Amino acid sequence: MTDDVLGKFGFFAAAVRDRLEKGREVYGDASFTAAPDALLDEIAEELQDVCAWSYILWTRLERLRCSLPRDAATSAPRGRMVGAERGQP
Repeated sequence: MTDDVLGKFGFFAAAVRDRLEKGREVYGDASFTAAPDALLDEIAEELQDVCAWSYILWTRLERLRCSLPRDAATSAPRGRMVGAERGQP
């Protein structure tokens, strides 16, 4: 059976609506009247946060992969941080 990812879109839309409601409670819908350049600055900061959290999650997953037993077929670690073969941290 195939997972219906579009069927789950309603959950995503509901989560977005909840975030908008929270913004209404905390900031009084100020974003709807903010200057476009202020919104662009906010978006840039949020994207940096998403990238930072993604990197944190990626490093944690790589540590977990590296802790897995070696693959018997290749004798190489099952998980390996990208760039490790080039001597990068």
